[in-house]
Amino acid sequence: MLWSSVKINEVSSYSTSDDWVELYNLFDSCVDLSLLKLWDSSTGSAMRSLSGQSIAKHNWLLVDVNNRLGKDADKVILKFDEEILDEMDYGGTELFAPSDGQVLARSIDGTGVWQITTQPTINTTNIIVLPIVPDNSVPTSTSTTTPNTEAEAQAMVTDWAMIRINEVVSDPEAGNEWVELYNLSNSDQDLAGGWLCDNREATSTCKEISGTIMASGWLKIDLVTNSYLNNTGDSVVLRQPDYTEIERVVYGESSAPVKGQSLARGIDGTGNWVITINITAGAANIIVVPAIPINTGGGGSGSGSVESNAVKVSVPVVKKIATTSTAAVEKDSVKIVWKMQSPYGLAPGEMGLFSVVGSADPRGGVVDYVWSFGDGTTSTGQIISHAFVTSGIYVVDVFASSTTGTKGDKSVKVFVGLGFSVAQAQVVFGEIKTNLESVGYDNESIELINRATTTQNLAGWKLKNKAGDEFVFLPNTVISVSSSLKFYRAVTHLSFNKDGDTLKLLSPNNQTLIIYDLTKSEEKKNLTTSSTTINKVAVKSSTTGAWTVARGVVTALPGNFGVQYFYIQTVDGGRQVYQYKKDFPPLAVGDLVEVRGTMSEISGTKRIKISNRNQIDILSTAQKIDPVTSELAELGVESLGDVVQIKGEITEIKSNFMYVDDGTTEIEVYFKQGAKIDKKQFVEGNLVEINGVLAQGKNGLQIWPRSQADIIVTGASEDLIKKQQLSAGANTSKDTAEKYLTATAGGITTLILGFLMRARGALVVGVGKKAVSLAMRLIGRG
Repeated sequence: MLWSSVKINEVSSYSTSDDWVELYNLFDSCVDLSLLKLWDSSTGSAMRSLSGQSIAKHNWLLVDVNNRLGKDADKVILKFDEEILDEMDYGGTELFAPSDGQVLARSIDGTGVWQITTQPTINTTNIIVLPIVPDNSVPTSTSTTTPNTEAEAQAMVTDWAMIRINEVVSDPEAGNEWVELYNLSNSDQDLAGGWLCDNREATSTCKEISGTIMASGWLKIDLVTNSYLNNTGDSVVLRQPDYTEIERVVYGESSAPVKGQSLARGIDGTGNWVITINITAGAANIIVVPAIPINTGGGGSGSGSVESNAVKVSVPVVKKIATTSTAAVEKDSVKIVWKMQSPYGLAPGEMGLFSVVGSADPRGGVVDYVWSFGDGTTSTGQIISHAFVTSGIYVVDVFASSTTGTKGDKSVKVFVGLGFSVAQAQVVFGEIKTNLESVGYDNESIELINRATTTQNLAGWKLKNKAGDEFVFLPNTVISVSSSLKFYRAVTHLSFNKDGDTLKLLSPNNQTLIIYDLTKSEEKKNLTTSSTTINKVAVKSSTTGAWTVARGVVTALPGNFGVQYFYIQTVDGGRQVYQYKKDFPPLAVGDLVEVRGTMSEISGTKRIKISNRNQIDILSTAQKIDPVTSELAELGVESLGDVVQIKGEITEIKSNFMYVDDGTTEIEVYFKQGAKIDKKQFVEGNLVEINGVLAQGKNGLQIWPRSQADIIVTGASEDLIKKQQLSAGANTSKDTAEKYLTATAGGITTLILGFLMRARGALVVGVGKKAVSLAMRLIGRG
């Protein structure tokens, strides 16, 4: 189901003849529209059924809707049954209704923002020609909402969301300070009436700007002074004519450029902010960082610590700029070396993980990454979690800029819609008949079953044998809920080696979802999956040395118990993931990962051995795994590697472990060094709740807590309470006796010392000393 790639692209609602709607196909193949309909704001009936219609790849389709659309305001909706695939509405404050001779069109086919244009482009690339606005007037419009001021009229025809602050000189060597703006759109923009402000937030101090900025071009704004911006830290704020803030760039003392430097984006309009000695007013930014960082606070990378509140826009970032300066940048043959991971498909609202961990600059520089997700949002960093709100095909771009000047960009398509999610898929093998069973060519088949509660789109998924032969599922291959599809050999052309083979189910971006071992004599079993987000990967996992692909949630990190391994929880139980080199990607408890390696076993716990970090893919984050709760007597070796939860009494504490008894039996709770358990926080008789990984020790089963937080003291046993009460009483009696004796000793000592003070002669003094000593001994015995 690739209908989400079809977008409403152009609308004519004010016509002397029939109204029409133009659609555009973003996908790389033809899409059948037979089940779709176009609706307006009326719910009585559709404007037009698209039965029998199709739309070629990257092409347009004109649909006549008679005179159904309202001139003042209306809505155009593309629907499949009750699912809205795309919609747009006009006649409000965000998008005015067009007038005679005008149409509504996207600024970029299929993805851009909606604008009024005087140039209809039926079945060809949209070209935006903004209406001419007469002085002291507003565009002709029959909309019930009209701008109240000249500033609002200007804001209406200028797409301010596409304008970016691009370069700043706050401490010029000569002349005035200036700010360069960049136009992300593919049309010229009139900036008259806009404002540039600093951090004083006073409109009286803002600088009014004027001029036209060319499509994908630059405009230098002279601030007419060399003292407007603070050299040690300030803000540069872009506002549209009605003072609505478009973008704010904040730089501090540690990230302020000095004379001979500017603050510039690593990539025009989208990149991270960097201090450069190559000032490029009115041209493409070319970053040359200072040889000795100045005012960087010892960071070493030359990057300014700059925060920018980017405006969310609906237009993809323009990457290629047809100018001489950009061509000069492209001459650099050294490019970023990419390693990128991204989801192929997601459900609306599902969090996907995007990673460029492992990408690098061949020149050795520090690389900044900027992501543009095609839905108007951007982000920075190596690992990003992102969810798309609505269905569609999104082109996700990541731009890289290094402190050495090396640049690069990478793009990937993400399919978002019901049935596109790979992480949530629950497609399993059903009955498999192959040439290994001598069933005859016509009967050889592979059955797939959907055990999820939603349909699953298999377009682009693959079946693959051990020899590398593969069958790619065709567009619109959809398995309904609790249904199955059967694929015969006449279609797949897959055959299998009689000495043994494997059958793999792969996602379109080659993630292995299921591996099934095929042998001539093996009894075929239907595979099942859990209802959780962990997809079960089936293999002869008990066979040491067998290749396996497993999905599970990280339950213990490298370093909790040992630096060469961590634990995951799969639907088949806990697994230890081991690597001798200790080279793992950044992991967090709750990460859903796919691990590819060979099976082995350590002290009864199933282990997956890998050779490098590339055998681990992080599929999503923040997954929840509930521990297995059980009485101790019911725990067995089948649960080794699982995260378990027990409750009981601490019966004995040793140097690096303690015993806990729940009334059925007792178990050893072992304190691994990496868990950093402080046993002084516990006493024998404490009632505790303990979470940890079940492991096999020398004397039986053990529980390994991962940190101090895994052991919670919930109370005290009756024996401990009585012991504490007796101890408290004994301490009270002892304290009373000591206070009485101390007072008595003090009184006697005072009498003796008084006697000594009156006495004369050495004999009397000596006798007095002995008396005092005797009195103190007597008191001590008491």
